[in-house]
Amino acid sequence: MTVMADLAALQAVDSELDRLRRAVGELQGRIADDTALRELRAVRAATAASLQQQQLAQRRYEGESASERLEIQRREQRLSGPAIHDMHSYQATQSEIEQHTGKLRDLEDSLVAAMEDVELTTQQLQEMDAKIAAAAAERAQQVAAWQQELRSLQAEGAQQQELRARRLAPLTPGALATYTRLRQQKGGRAVATLHGNICGVCRVAVPPTTVAKARPGNGFIPCDNCGRLLYVAH
Repeated sequence: MTVMADLAALQAVDSELDRLRRAVGELQGRIADDTALRELRAVRAATAASLQQQQLAQRRYEGESASERLEIQRREQRLSGPAIHDMHSYQATQSEIEQHTGKLRDLEDSLVAAMEDVELTTQQLQEMDAKIAAAAAERAQQVAAWQQELRSLQAEGAQQQELRARRLAPLTPGALATYTRLRQQKGGRAVATLHGNICGVCRVAVPPTTVAKARPGNGFIPCDNCGRLLYVAH
């Protein structure tokens, strides 16, 4: 094989390794990214906190309602007791009963609304728990599949690394250094295979004299347009 054939073979292995690394990185990102599940749990936590506030409000309305009933009961007992001895006292006590009764009515309305809120939010939490459990189970299945695919890619990568070691064997240090430098400069593609007189990377026509120079494959002939090493497959 010519030096350019050796470099083209190395380029093919390195391109495949690049693809495998990208695929591995993407899978690792998917495995690590549990954003959707964390967002569901955050919404659930906020809903649970809201439920606690609603329950506190319910208990407060229950306590205040009980206090108002006690105040009404005390004044009703006063009406039938010896403390009421004139019409003015009677009317004043009746007015107090009406005031406390109005407060009690408002509190009971608020209590009913709070109880409805608690019931609705409790139902929402139950639905969210079911949704989170389903999402967690689905993600666990996805992660297991991704991990299996990841192991397969890593095994394929190990095989490609062994093949790369064999492709490196015939190359001189100078050829490898030139290839490595161009690969870093040209987005991972140091070698461009000629298709007729067309550069296989930049798709620009190469002059016939340049094609003739590249054809033997023993020297480094760059593409006039993109600067990659031209390889003519035989």
